[in-house]
This record gives sequence, C-alpha cells and structure tokens, in this order.
Amino acid sequence: MAPQQTPQSPPTEASSEPHREKAFEVRVSSCSRQGKTIGRRCRRPAAEWPAYDDLPSPVAACFTHLTPQEWKACQQARDRANAESAARAKARLAALEASGVDLKPRAFTPRPCIGQCLSREQAGGGDSDGASMSCTNCDSWVCVSCGKAEVEHILEFCDSCSAIEELFDPEPEWEGQYDGEADTGPNPRARLTVLVNGLVKATETTHREVNARLNRRIGVSSRVGADEQVIRRAAGAARAWLDELRSSN
Repeated sequence: MAPQQTPQSPPTEASSEPHREKAFEVRVSSCSRQGKTIGRRCRRPAAEWPAYDDLPSPVAACFTHLTPQEWKACQQARDRANAESAARAKARLAALEASGVDLKPRAFTPRPCIGQCLSREQAGGGDSDGASMSCTNCDSWVCVSCGKAEVEHILEFCDSCSAIEELFDPEPEWEGQYDGEADTGPNPRARLTVLVNGLVKATETTHREVNARLNRRIGVSSRVGADEQVIRRAAGAARAWLDELRSSN
C-alpha cells in the first residue's frame, strides 16, 4: 500500500504587478513556533499579517514569537493596510457627498414638557414595560398610576395618586415591616422596574396597588424623590414578595 500523502495546498500564483492595491490577511489557526517554557507548539493565534509583494512575506507566528525584524515587517504591512482602508473609507464618503447624501449626524432635539403628559401606553404607542411610564409628548416620565402627570423618576406617583395610594388597606400577608436585605446589584431603579412589572403580572393587579403595598412594606408613604437606599430596600422587598408568590404556586 502506498504511503498516505499529506494534501498540499495549491501554489499561489505570483502577481505580475509590483504592488498590490489591496492587502489580504493571512488566516492561520495558531502559531507554528515552539514555546520555550511549555516545551511544545504554541497555541496562540497567529498574528494578522497583510501580504504585499514588495514587503517581507508573512510568517505563521503569534506576536510573542515574532523576531524583532519580523515584528517590524508585520507592523509595516499592517500600517499600510490600515492606511489603504482609511483611504477607501474616505473615498466612499466623498462619493456619497458628491451624490448629495447628507452625512452630518442628526442633532438630538429634546422635547420639553408642554403640560400635556400622556403615557405611550394610553396613547396607543406601545405595550412594552416602559410604555406605561414614558410620555408620548415629551421626554419626561409620567405617573405610574394615572399616566397623565409628569414625575421626576421612573415608577413614581404624582401627588394626587400618592394621596389615593395611602387609602389602600394593606393585604394581611404583607402586614409589618420588611426586615430583609436591601438589593445590592447595579442600577437599582431599573431592577425595581423589572420586579414591579413581574409582580403586576403575578398578582394580576395594577402598578399602583403593587407600589402601594411595597411602600407600606418598607415603611414609606411615597417613593417620590426617594434616595437610592430607599429604592434598594423596595427592590429587596419586591424580590422577596415575588419569590413568595412563586414558591406558593
């Protein structure tokens, strides 16, 4: 039986041009050099080395195993490739400008409150979790209960709804103060938003009822203008409530 031969890659045809306008990247899975400390072939990815006819040929070695001369040649090829890429990008932009395309970035136009706040949910502009708390006419947050009054932060009540909130009687299973741990994760307001939305779905009630019970649980009448520690305590209480509901199902 004839010995099995290793398949050879087809030879690359040499370019008849002394310089190539476009470079290509040499794709090698790993470095072909021997590691001095590990005593075996290096497994690092080979350095990306663009090939040019008038520059030294690329070698299959990672940046660590390139000799100083190879590193210099590799960097020279990479610099040329980057310059060519930048020139092509500049030419594309010039062509777009010549064709009349406006390339100027669009300026952000703030939408101040005009006294006509209405949640996107009530305006029919969305059914996402934030639609009930963001205004469709300006960039402000709206009351999580009525959806028609501007508030400073997300998941807050306006003054009128805060007064109504205090009239709700507490549920028997939620009497007493929450003495568990406060939430310690990043972005507690966003986390509280997610937890409250989960509680609304789990209890099949409203945001106003859920937030009212949370406020009583942490011993505050309202979270309007509350500091971060109050928000973290509310998030911890919401997490405990949601866990209790899930364990009972």
